[in-house]
Amino acid sequence: MIYTKQEIREQIMGLDLPAGFPIIMHTSLRAVGKLEGGAEMLLELLIDEVTKKDGVLIIPTHTWDNLYTDNITLDLTKREANLGAFPLVALNRTDGLRTDNPTHSAVMFGNREMIDRLADGEFCVDTPTSPESLYGKLYREGGYVLLVGVDQNSNTYLHSVEEMLNFPDRMVADRTKVSVKYKDGTLKYTSIRLFDESVHGDVSHKFYKYEPAFRYHGAIKDGKIGSAKVQLCSCVRMKEVLELLGQRAPAGDPLLFEGEIPEKLFLNKCFSNEL
Repeated sequence: MIYTKQEIREQIMGLDLPAGFPIIMHTSLRAVGKLEGGAEMLLELLIDEVTKKDGVLIIPTHTWDNLYTDNITLDLTKREANLGAFPLVALNRTDGLRTDNPTHSAVMFGNREMIDRLADGEFCVDTPTSPESLYGKLYREGGYVLLVGVDQNSNTYLHSVEEMLNFPDRMVADRTKVSVKYKDGTLKYTSIRLFDESVHGDVSHKFYKYEPAFRYHGAIKDGKIGSAKVQLCSCVRMKEVLELLGQRAPAGDPLLFEGEIPEKLFLNKCFSNEL
């Protein structure tokens, strides 16, 4: 089956994306399926829908894999990313602004004033998803995460929330040198603290455990694009839920990574249903 542009437009409109907010999108094109006009058509429709509502659409263009090579960590003179095909489609457009986060850059489309507020700025981040980075600003702007064909394990924003809440064993103490090459050829260096995988491994692989709690407290709205299941997730509500889980967790075990999160930790409505 090949989805037409009109079919995808109707599905996107059916998501009822909130107006006037930043929306960061993580996507599996394979899950979406075949599209009339390909990924370019999908991105065009999403940009149109978000920008007509005076919002900002954000596509992650991470380059963290360059940490393990001799390459420049983020080379803004090139269109490269390590998150599959969709970020490359976004980078091929000329109407987006790419942030200069050395490992977790993103390209943004839409409301320029909001983009200026969200932009990382020149090396303002101490960690890849610092509360002072784009990912922390999503919370302060009341933004949303749009998961298309992927689950919460792809929700990079949750790393920032865990930093905001001071969850333990998240960041290493030592710093790693990183570099950014700007479009004018300027090369700059800094150092950041990376994710600590020595205790729990890659914690993002366990983010799926938060989904039942997110759903119970109304953080997720479901939809569909192509053949892909879609979750539209409130950044504010997700942080509230993770804070609640941290407060209710047994002492010394606030993250519950050895098993599923017990329902007793998130049952009982604590928030208004309104977002």
